[in-house]
Amino acid sequence: MATVSIGTGNAPWALNLDFSGDLSAHVTGTAIADQAIHNECTGPNSARLGAWASTMAVTIGSDRYSLVVLTAAYRGAATFTDGVKVVVTSADQARVWQNGPGDPISFTVATGETSGLLEAQLSRSSAPASKLKISGHWSCQP
Repeated sequence: MATVSIGTGNAPWALNLDFSGDLSAHVTGTAIADQAIHNECTGPNSARLGAWASTMAVTIGSDRYSLVVLTAAYRGAATFTDGVKVVVTSADQARVWQNGPGDPISFTVATGETSGLLEAQLSRSSAPASKLKISGHWSCQP
């Protein structure tokens, strides 16, 4: 995964994501990275690496979260519904949601490989019946 240094190139990345369920918010951009959560993205190098990976720092209310998307067997821009792992973690890692069996995921990487769509339902690790839904546009700058 390409690492982006903390600084002006690191944030904000434009987002247009709606969170609902366990967290409720409309997020319009990534938060500036700190020591715990960085904004990182493999971007156009992903096909050569064979995997897509992105971490986005987001602020919901007064809390920071990381939104991580991993796609195995990545070959280029497309919509992925299998082989995708989406995880949302609070900065203190006390709250974690991830897609599990039966949680629908659709992750689209657009041409250019620095933006796309995310539709995800995640289950809370400590209470799988508790859900977090994420829907909308994402972008990144590798």
